Order: sequence, then C-alpha cells, then structure tokens
Amino acid sequence: MIIDAVIPLILEHGVGITSRQIAEAAGVAEGTVFRAFGDKESLIAAAADAFFERGASGESGPLIDASLDLEEKLEILVDVMRHRVRDVMRMAMLTGRRGPTPSAEQLERFNRVISDAFAPDAHRLRVAPERLAQYVRVLAIATSIPVGGPELTDAEIVELITRGILVSPEAAHPKKD
Repeated sequence: MIIDAVIPLILEHGVGITSRQIAEAAGVAEGTVFRAFGDKESLIAAAADAFFERGASGESGPLIDASLDLEEKLEILVDVMRHRVRDVMRMAMLTGRRGPTPSAEQLERFNRVISDAFAPDAHRLRVAPERLAQYVRVLAIATSIPVGGPELTDAEIVELITRGILVSPEAAHPKKD
C-alpha cells in the first residue's frame, strides 16, 4: 500500500519527497513508513523496483477493448505506451535504478494482448497485428526521447502508422484534363 502510494509521488515530485508526503499519500502515520522500510531511501528503492517489475511482468500492460474503432485503439495504445516509456525513463533518471529487460515471454505476451485487440481489424492492416505491436513499441520509445523541436503528438503517430508519409499515387500524379 505504501509502495503504491510512493510511485506516483516519485514520478511527479522526484526523490526529494518528504516522509510527510509519503505518509499522507499512503494514509498512514509517518512512523509506520519508517517501521516498514527503515528510511526513505530504502522505500524509494523498493518503490522503483516494484514499478519496474510491474512493467516487466505486464501488470501495467495496455488493456484495449477489441470492439473499439481501429484508430481509437491505436490512439489508446500509443498513449499508454508513450506514457509508460516516459515514466520508465523518469523513474530511472530520478532513482538511478533501471528495470529488467523484458524477457522473450513477456514481449510475446504483450504482442498477444495487442494482437487480440487488433484481430478484428486484421483485414484492414498491411501487417500482422503482432507486428503492429512491435511498430508501436519502437515508435513509443523513439518519440519519448526528447530530441528538440516540436514533439510528435499521439494523433500524428497514429496518422503515421495508419497512412504513412506518402500521398496516394493519384494525389501525387493528378490526371491532366
């Protein structure tokens, strides 16, 4: 319960959070925090480890309703993935810790969840739904790293995924009357 309360505090305020903030967020007395973890640094380390482990285990994986419209599902997936990547990068930067590299089984489970969500749209996709999961993962990571200039929006990423960068052949070479 305390760890669950600390994770969002770290992500929002950094490791300089106070024991009072921790206790208030967890709904416990400050003394309880110290009895449970000894000191704030141990609690922050435990919270960072729990945060990374939950992500690696797929507990915080995206659950997308397969009955939604394709573009709506893509928007949800892109949003969830980009937020997760940013949170992972922020937690690592703030705590100096990093999570485990996802195993092949964890990546397969993620791909299966995404594949199931996008299976009803397979006839509209040029790639297998499993491959779509890999595309979104790559784009989520790449577009979450600050590189300067205007940031791509989720909508622009969905547009890139669904339509690419080229206009239709008809638009590129209009017929002459």
